[in-house]
Amino acid sequence: MGCNQTNKGCGCEDSALRTIPVYPCPPDGNCPNPSTCDEYIDISCVIFPYGLSQIRVPPGMSLMEFLQRSAIQSVDPSCIDQGSACQSSTYIYPINKTTTTILLGWYPSATAVSYQVEYKEESSGTWILFPVQSAANPTQLMISGLITGTTYNIRVNATCGVGNCYSAIITVKTN
Repeated sequence: MGCNQTNKGCGCEDSALRTIPVYPCPPDGNCPNPSTCDEYIDISCVIFPYGLSQIRVPPGMSLMEFLQRSAIQSVDPSCIDQGSACQSSTYIYPINKTTTTILLGWYPSATAVSYQVEYKEESSGTWILFPVQSAANPTQLMISGLITGTTYNIRVNATCGVGNCYSAIITVKTN
């Protein structure tokens, strides 16, 4: 991938999950090649450089967490409101995956008493529920017995003393 000279300097191609910052062109004219997991937010490209206070987005938040918070905001704004009696986990992610397993992690909810992980094949209408897990336990769970090369939808239900709130739904494909 080659550098593109712009009035701000050089920039490279980016994807939905990664943006290469504007920087001086290297002598060889080639852009760096970060791993697909690298994320970078160029402050000159951020519309709201101080975050988005209405959905509690501080500067520097990962793009995936921002998108998940936005999804929760559109379904049930009270589930990410700091003053709410029940808040969802605002970010869930696959820590690792194999051909038959997905190790899921999530950010803890400030108000959850327990969590219940739910998953299903993308084409299925039926969610498979894991046993309820105490909020005192680590916020991760191994989903096993999956089908190789299959896409799954996964969500985390945070149960509070006065109701419950779902995380956003993520899609993960086994290897």
